[in-house]
Amino acid sequence: MTKKAVFTQILQLLNRDKFRNIIKNYDGDRYTKRLNCWQQFLILLYAQARGIKSLRDIEISLRSQRRKWYHPGLKNVARSTLLDANSKRSSEIFRDIFYDFIVKCRGLAPKHKFKFKNPI
Repeated sequence: MTKKAVFTQILQLLNRDKFRNIIKNYDGDRYTKRLNCWQQFLILLYAQARGIKSLRDIEISLRSQRRKWYHPGLKNVARSTLLDANSKRSSEIFRDIFYDFIVKCRGLAPKHKFKFKNPI
């Protein structure tokens, strides 16, 4: 039995086809040169899981873990690139991905109530 990192297990729960459809609905990867929606999502999910709050800390953390990011398709990301992606790309993309993910989690654990105190 092989052990998988929690991050990898979370990514396996995502439906990549629905992810692509959501991106297509919002035209999320239009005019994208360096950082597509999938890569931005990986970075934001990683930052959320690690409790990283600033773009500088995200950049430093990604650089320190550079070898692990090769397989998910993520290369070196400058904080200015991430800043541009965060400011120009619609947050509704990630909201829809989140809600789709919650539906998947509720299907896997129907007795668990997934409550969120903060507005999304």
